[in-house]
Amino acid sequence: MDFKRETSESRRREISKLLRKKTPDSVPVIITRMSSEKVLPRLESSNYLFRNDHQVMHLMVYLRSKLNIKPERCIFLVTKGNILCPSSYICELYEKYRHEDDILHISYGSENVFG
Repeated sequence: MDFKRETSESRRREISKLLRKKTPDSVPVIITRMSSEKVLPRLESSNYLFRNDHQVMHLMVYLRSKLNIKPERCIFLVTKGNILCPSSYICELYEKYRHEDDILHISYGSENVFG
């Protein structure tokens, strides 16, 4: 299910508000595969809650595990046209890049590192 496409912005905003109230130490995140990505599969679910104190590197480790990414592939994460730094905190990204629906939207892609 493509949550962003199938759920209205106002409904996503309601959901985000409820989640932030229920779990104030977490950030609602939608993670999708970049449209140009041809190697990595799509995630089964695109809706996540990440703790404020998690860094992007934790998200990258999670995605590498969930998507069974081979060591020779480099994964990168993008939001609003910006490649995310692995040491950035999720809460900082949320404050800086959250969408109008109050959800942080992140896309993932990959590159072949060795060749």
